[in-house]
Amino acid sequence: MASDEYTNFAHSDLEQFPVIIHLDLDCFYAQVESVRLGLDPSTPLCVQQWDGVIAVNYAAREYGISRHERIEKVKEKCPNCVLVHVETVGFPDQSSSRENVSNPDLLNHGKSETKVSLDRYREASAKIFQLLFSYSELCEKASIDEAYLDVSEQVQDILVATRNQRSSIGSIFEQLSMTEKERAYYFETIFQPFGKRELPLSQILSIGCAIAAKIRYAIYSQFNYTSSAGIAENKLLAKLGSSLNKPNRQTLISPKAVPFLLENLPLKKLRGLGGKLGTRIEERTNAKTAKEAQNVTLEKWNEIVGRENAEWIYNLVRGIDYSPVNARGITKSILAAKSFKAECSWEGMEKWIKILAYELCERLRKDETMNSRRPINFIVHYSSVGSVSSSKSIPFPNGKDRVSSLSRNAMKILKTANNFCFPCNRLSLSVTKFLKTSSDLGSIAAFLKPQENHQKLVEELVQESSSIKSSETTAEETASNLQQPPEKCKVVEVEQREEEDYILAQRMQVEEWLKLRSEGDYNCDDRRESRKKKRRVQTLDHFFHK
Repeated sequence: MASDEYTNFAHSDLEQFPVIIHLDLDCFYAQVESVRLGLDPSTPLCVQQWDGVIAVNYAAREYGISRHERIEKVKEKCPNCVLVHVETVGFPDQSSSRENVSNPDLLNHGKSETKVSLDRYREASAKIFQLLFSYSELCEKASIDEAYLDVSEQVQDILVATRNQRSSIGSIFEQLSMTEKERAYYFETIFQPFGKRELPLSQILSIGCAIAAKIRYAIYSQFNYTSSAGIAENKLLAKLGSSLNKPNRQTLISPKAVPFLLENLPLKKLRGLGGKLGTRIEERTNAKTAKEAQNVTLEKWNEIVGRENAEWIYNLVRGIDYSPVNARGITKSILAAKSFKAECSWEGMEKWIKILAYELCERLRKDETMNSRRPINFIVHYSSVGSVSSSKSIPFPNGKDRVSSLSRNAMKILKTANNFCFPCNRLSLSVTKFLKTSSDLGSIAAFLKPQENHQKLVEELVQESSSIKSSETTAEETASNLQQPPEKCKVVEVEQREEEDYILAQRMQVEEWLKLRSEGDYNCDDRRESRKKKRRVQTLDHFFHK
């Protein structure tokens, strides 16, 4: 497709021309370890997980080392390579950074007693994303070390401010208050010259390049991490651009460059076609590159991938991608998981549950401090050899000793699950859905600190509640299974300290319930009946599960 046709097809209105940046941290895990240890970037370094490597910096790649190689091979290729083991998590006395571990006996012992933790990299990633959000609210987290930023609005603002200075790149630098070092990052941009019909686009994309350079320099100056970037009109092309000239460079993909970029691009390099779908397309079309796949008609795509995917694939192989940048910063779930060959005893399951609960609680503690929120749902996911995986969700059981509370609930779920059986080969504990907390409750210390007025609320509730037996109960330690008989609303009886912390976690709802009851407007009738009566009726269940 000719460049002018491509431009006209994609965007006819320059004021609506999007500018997307894809940012990719260079060999991120290795950079985090190199910066943490104060090593020169030219020092070969690999991040080790048990007896293999999961990250290789560019200095080590020069020796022919690649990901997933065994430690013995790495040492043969580069005896001076620094090997840093990822952190491991067990009980507090078992957790370790495990740096430079090479003894197989120690590795095997650690693997059977602890699990890998990526928290060090998650924390570094969180700091970077905080910085990225300061440049654009439309920042989408693609992975722990990748992000999409839609800077179209910022570009248009600068375009308006420099409308009478179109030929001056200096005016763009002035609008962005770019330093000499930031400008140096801009001038390293790699791009193919624009066509005559694309000249109006040149300034638009140039501004995007300047913003990308400013962001990349900010990451380096604040955290000492290098990054690569792609600047283009959509997410697909921006991601392809960031991978073309790594490390520590940025690439501009102009509309004119798209046909050349796609001509020899392997089909599986396109976003979304790296797995089984890409293999299926290659088998059905005999196309190995994006250019070859452009010969497939839309009708043929309907036959191969179905009508719901046909138009998407048809556009994708032509470099057209209409998917928006969705602001996704804070994670919506937190998980701790472990896969093993086969665990065949309750003693072993209890050990791993405690380890996972410990890791999950550590991550929750950091998340609560940073994001001022608490989880609502607690999920246990398990799978056995030869059987379908399953999961069970309950309200998050807040306890003074969170590790013990989560462990007891998880064990209860497994022991009462009809479809759980040994041997078990995967287990995970996770939390989803979060409740924002007020500023005075932003820390766990504040959350766990007893207060007299709340204690009175708890005692009053405990006195008025009675136990109710249910075969469906899966976590006796929580007030999660609130029952609603026709005439009374009762709360499952639990240990007092467990009920206390659960109610404290929901104290705003409890206070609201007590206020409503004191006004004489409290009724436990069925909700359907209450709607018929057209009067304000609430139940205790409503306040615990909004």
